Amino acid sequence: MYQAKHIPIRTCVGCGEKRPQKDFIKIIRTKEKSIVLKLNNISDKSEGRSVYVCRSFDCWTEAVKKGKIDRNIKTNLSEKDKSIISEYMAKYRL
Repeated sequence: MYQAKHIPIRTCVGCGEKRPQKDFIKIIRTKEKSIVLKLNNISDKSEGRSVYVCRSFDCWTEAVKKGKIDRNIKTNLSEKDKSIISEYMAKYRL
């Protein structure tokens, strides 16, 4: 008998909506304290603390405004990191 492949479900830190992992942008803080962004990260095995954000620019701004990203990755994003992520979000939003 055929079983359907498991689809990982993740939650957006901005709006709290649950969707398949492939619909999110993943923000990772590595062990070296650098910030990495991943898109369509189903097979991604990156090490470190991470959060998922919808591709909606509104979710990104809400998560930054309320400090949800900083809290979840246990570091403070610099203004440079925030501007780089904002540019990335503007480019890849839906």
